[in-house]
Amino acid sequence: MEKILGAILIGAFTILFLVLGYLVWIKEKITLFHSYHYDNVAEENRKAFCKISGIGLIVIGIIDI
Repeated sequence: MEKILGAILIGAFTILFLVLGYLVWIKEKITLFHSYHYDNVAEENRKAFCKISGIGLIVIGIIDI
């Protein structure tokens, strides 16, 4: 039973990080971060910040598997 629960939790976190990575990278939802992070990112750097952060979240999701 605990193995099933562990697998469900790992799967849920994997999906969470993959979805967050997609939203940040592709949809550029920078507001998902704390306001400090997106207040201090210049408009010309926003796309690069979202891309790098989104890819990072996706990698965390993949490694979580």
